[in-house]
Amino acid sequence: MQNAAARRMNKNKVFLLLALTLLCSPGMLFGACQEILAKLPDHSNDNTPYRMQVAQFEQECRNRPNADDPKVVKQCMSAGLSSMVIYGNYIAAEMLAKMYCEEGFLDLSKQMMRSVAANPYTPPEDKAVAELMQQEE
Repeated sequence: MQNAAARRMNKNKVFLLLALTLLCSPGMLFGACQEILAKLPDHSNDNTPYRMQVAQFEQECRNRPNADDPKVVKQCMSAGLSSMVIYGNYIAAEMLAKMYCEEGFLDLSKQMMRSVAANPYTPPEDKAVAELMQQEE
């Protein structure tokens, strides 16, 4: 009987340790991720084809049925931005990196920033932030 109580207590300790790890780690990663991505230039006033493509798609997502639901807009944006990244849109990759970071997906955020760094059309300021992101562990 005493063994069963000891095993339960050990299980509780392991569970507590896992829970604390899961709760604390994403917060620390989230902060570093946000801090680095905040250094990206603001492209909201750009007139580049990349920015115009993102802006047009964003408007289409906001005009969809159920667009009053933020999840619907976010899912729409995520799908569209992912397609744009495949075709070399570095602004879409940066936006996805920010979205993934906000959701706590550091690896996906880094992956998007790797595509920013590898894109030959990415401006030097954006590439510098992308390289900084790759150094973050």
